[in-house]
Amino acid sequence: MNKKQKALLYAYNNEYRVSKDGNTVKGIRVPSLKTSIGGDGYKYFCVHPIIGNKRDKDTVKVHRLQAYQKYGNKVFEKGMQVRHFNNNKLDNSWDNIGIGTASENMLDSPYVGERIKKYSLQAGLSNSPLSEENVLEIRKRVKEKEYITYQELAEEYKLKSKSTISEIVSRKIWKHI
Repeated sequence: MNKKQKALLYAYNNEYRVSKDGNTVKGIRVPSLKTSIGGDGYKYFCVHPIIGNKRDKDTVKVHRLQAYQKYGNKVFEKGMQVRHFNNNKLDNSWDNIGIGTASENMLDSPYVGERIKKYSLQAGLSNSPLSEENVLEIRKRVKEKEYITYQELAEEYKLKSKSTISEIVSRKIWKHI
């Protein structure tokens, strides 16, 4: 167990708690602890556990204490990270905190998440027998009722399923076109 994990356990075992709204941290004799914001943008507070024979000073990040309150020792499992679902490092509310892998944590970022979605869409299009022109043509034909059935359209465009036609028309896929 590393020093930061020991500091978190010390805080928890000494009744430091984060409120459900994530705004208040309180300790044994303190109704409200002063938190600071670190250079990494996360709120933290200081604890002074006794290590060996001397008093040590360390910090505990508020989001990690909230996650520990919610998930217990799972936060210490290898590969687990604390997640802020809305990507706001200062929102430590119960409903905004979760745990997951580094990949899941990255997807919480609107920038990364949108980039991954864009690349996934491009990858899907590159494997498709349809071009953008085909998609526009299918939508036009359906709108103007220039077809007999979705099944026939699917066969004409060499698609495996008529549901693909339905998804193109309803814009569940190829939304950007």
